[in-house]
Amino acid sequence: MTEIKYLFLFGWSLVLFSIVIIIIRSHAFIRRKKGTDLNLSEAIYAIALLVAAALVLIPVMQALAVDFDISQKFYPEKMLATLINSGSLISISGLGLFVLFFMAGRGLSTLFFFRRKALIEFDANNLSYALLRAGLLLCLSILLSPICSPIFQLLTPTITTLFYR
Repeated sequence: MTEIKYLFLFGWSLVLFSIVIIIIRSHAFIRRKKGTDLNLSEAIYAIALLVAAALVLIPVMQALAVDFDISQKFYPEKMLATLINSGSLISISGLGLFVLFFMAGRGLSTLFFFRRKALIEFDANNLSYALLRAGLLLCLSILLSPICSPIFQLLTPTITTLFYR
Protein backbone atom coordinates (compact mmCIF):
# COMPACT_ATOMS: atom_id res chain seq x y z
CA MET A 1 0.00 0.00 0.00
CA THR A 2 2.95 2.33 0.49
CA GLU A 3 3.71 2.11 -3.24
CA ILE A 4 0.20 3.31 -3.99
CA LYS A 5 0.62 6.13 -1.48
CA TYR A 6 3.83 7.36 -3.07
CA LEU A 7 2.45 7.02 -6.59
CA PHE A 8 -0.59 9.01 -5.50
CA LEU A 9 1.59 11.72 -3.92
CA PHE A 10 3.88 11.83 -6.94
CA GLY A 11 0.97 12.24 -9.34
CA TRP A 12 -0.71 14.83 -7.14
CA SER A 13 2.52 16.82 -6.83
CA LEU A 14 2.94 16.83 -10.62
CA VAL A 15 -0.58 18.17 -11.02
CA LEU A 16 0.02 20.87 -8.39
CA PHE A 17 3.33 21.88 -9.91
CA SER A 18 1.71 22.07 -13.35
CA ILE A 19 -0.95 24.38 -11.94
CA VAL A 20 1.79 26.55 -10.40
CA ILE A 21 3.53 26.77 -13.78
CA ILE A 22 0.23 27.80 -15.38
CA ILE A 23 -0.20 30.49 -12.70
CA ILE A 24 3.34 31.76 -13.29
CA ARG A 25 2.86 31.71 -17.07
CA SER A 26 -0.20 33.91 -16.66
CA HIS A 27 1.99 36.62 -15.12
CA ALA A 28 2.12 39.73 -17.28
CA PHE A 29 5.88 39.73 -17.95
CA ILE A 30 5.79 36.16 -19.28
CA ARG A 31 2.44 36.47 -21.05
CA ARG A 32 3.62 39.39 -23.18
CA LYS A 33 6.73 37.46 -24.37
CA LYS A 34 5.33 35.19 -27.07
CA GLY A 35 8.32 34.44 -29.27
CA THR A 36 11.24 36.01 -27.46
CA ASP A 37 13.35 34.72 -24.60
CA LEU A 38 13.19 35.99 -21.05
CA ASN A 39 15.91 38.40 -20.04
CA LEU A 40 17.94 37.89 -16.85
CA SER A 41 15.73 39.98 -14.56
CA GLU A 42 12.60 38.14 -15.70
CA ALA A 43 14.31 34.78 -15.23
CA ILE A 44 15.42 35.71 -11.71
CA TYR A 45 11.89 36.64 -10.74
CA ALA A 46 10.42 33.52 -12.37
CA ILE A 47 12.86 31.35 -10.39
CA ALA A 48 11.83 33.17 -7.20
CA LEU A 49 8.20 32.42 -8.02
CA LEU A 50 9.02 28.72 -8.46
CA VAL A 51 10.95 28.58 -5.17
CA ALA A 52 8.13 30.38 -3.35
CA ALA A 53 5.66 27.86 -4.78
CA ALA A 54 7.88 25.00 -3.63
CA LEU A 55 8.00 26.47 -0.12
CA VAL A 56 4.20 26.41 -0.02
CA LEU A 57 3.81 23.02 -1.72
CA ILE A 58 6.11 21.20 0.72
CA PRO A 59 3.62 21.46 3.62
CA VAL A 60 0.79 20.72 1.18
CA MET A 61 2.42 17.41 0.26
CA GLN A 62 3.07 16.62 3.94
CA ALA A 63 -0.59 17.23 4.73
CA LEU A 64 -1.61 15.07 1.77
CA ALA A 65 0.56 12.22 3.09
CA VAL A 66 -1.15 12.49 6.49
CA ASP A 67 -4.49 12.68 4.69
CA PHE A 68 -3.71 9.44 2.83
CA ASP A 69 -2.75 7.66 6.05
CA ILE A 70 -5.87 8.84 7.90
CA SER A 71 -8.13 7.91 5.00
CA GLN A 72 -6.52 4.50 4.64
CA LYS A 73 -6.71 3.66 8.34
CA PHE A 74 -9.99 5.19 9.47
CA TYR A 75 -12.09 5.48 6.30
CA PRO A 76 -11.17 2.46 4.14
CA GLU A 77 -14.67 2.07 2.66
CA LYS A 78 -14.70 5.62 1.25
CA MET A 79 -10.96 6.22 0.96
CA LEU A 80 -10.96 7.61 -2.57
CA ALA A 81 -13.80 10.07 -1.92
CA THR A 82 -12.17 11.25 1.31
CA LEU A 83 -8.81 11.67 -0.43
CA ILE A 84 -10.30 13.67 -3.27
CA ASN A 85 -12.42 15.90 -0.99
CA SER A 86 -9.80 16.75 1.60
CA GLY A 87 -6.91 16.68 -0.89
CA SER A 88 -8.69 19.19 -3.09
CA LEU A 89 -9.32 21.49 -0.12
CA ILE A 90 -5.68 21.27 0.96
CA SER A 91 -4.41 21.83 -2.59
CA ILE A 92 -6.69 24.77 -3.32
CA SER A 93 -5.78 26.42 -0.04
CA GLY A 94 -2.07 25.88 -0.81
CA LEU A 95 -2.42 27.42 -4.26
CA GLY A 96 -4.44 30.25 -2.74
CA LEU A 97 -1.68 30.91 -0.22
CA PHE A 98 0.88 30.95 -3.03
CA VAL A 99 -1.16 33.54 -4.92
CA LEU A 100 -1.63 35.49 -1.67
CA PHE A 101 2.14 35.52 -1.03
CA PHE A 102 2.70 36.57 -4.64
CA MET A 103 0.23 39.46 -4.35
CA ALA A 104 1.58 40.51 -0.94
CA GLY A 105 5.13 40.49 -2.32
CA ARG A 106 4.04 42.66 -5.22
CA GLY A 107 2.32 45.06 -2.83
CA LEU A 108 5.29 45.24 -0.49
CA SER A 109 7.66 45.87 -3.38
CA THR A 110 6.00 49.24 -3.87
CA LEU A 111 7.56 50.29 -0.57
CA PHE A 112 10.99 49.96 -2.19
CA PHE A 113 10.12 51.04 -5.71
CA PHE A 114 7.36 53.61 -5.55
CA ARG A 115 5.54 54.41 -8.82
CA ARG A 116 7.51 52.02 -10.98
CA LYS A 117 5.82 49.81 -13.50
CA ALA A 118 6.97 46.20 -13.21
CA LEU A 119 6.70 45.53 -16.95
CA ILE A 120 8.89 48.51 -17.79
CA GLU A 121 11.50 47.50 -15.20
CA PHE A 122 11.57 43.87 -16.37
CA ASP A 123 11.70 44.96 -20.00
CA ALA A 124 14.65 47.25 -19.21
CA ASN A 125 16.40 44.28 -17.55
CA ASN A 126 16.67 46.10 -14.22
CA LEU A 127 18.54 43.47 -12.17
CA SER A 128 18.36 45.33 -8.87
CA TYR A 129 14.58 45.57 -9.21
CA ALA A 130 14.28 41.87 -10.02
CA LEU A 131 16.62 40.79 -7.22
CA LEU A 132 14.90 42.94 -4.61
CA ARG A 133 11.44 41.86 -5.70
CA ALA A 134 12.49 38.19 -5.82
CA GLY A 135 14.17 38.46 -2.43
CA LEU A 136 11.10 40.09 -0.94
CA LEU A 137 8.88 37.30 -2.28
CA LEU A 138 11.22 34.61 -0.95
CA CYS A 139 11.54 36.26 2.46
CA LEU A 140 7.78 36.58 2.70
CA SER A 141 7.33 32.92 1.74
CA ILE A 142 9.96 31.72 4.23
CA LEU A 143 8.53 33.93 6.96
CA LEU A 144 4.94 32.77 6.46
CA SER A 145 5.56 29.11 5.56
CA PRO A 146 5.33 27.91 9.20
CA ILE A 147 1.75 29.19 9.22
CA CYS A 148 0.85 26.98 6.25
CA SER A 149 1.25 23.62 7.95
CA PRO A 150 -1.35 24.16 10.72
CA ILE A 151 -3.81 25.52 8.17
CA PHE A 152 -3.43 22.40 6.03
CA GLN A 153 -3.68 20.12 9.07
CA LEU A 154 -7.09 21.67 9.84
CA LEU A 155 -8.29 20.50 6.44
CA THR A 156 -7.32 16.86 6.88
CA PRO A 157 -10.15 14.43 7.71
CA THR A 158 -11.19 14.16 11.31
CA ILE A 159 -10.48 11.00 13.24
CA THR A 160 -13.57 9.61 14.94
CA THR A 161 -11.87 7.19 17.30
CA LEU A 162 -12.57 7.66 21.00
CA PHE A 163 -9.70 8.99 23.09
CA TYR A 164 -7.41 9.47 20.06
CA ARG A 165 -4.71 12.11 20.42
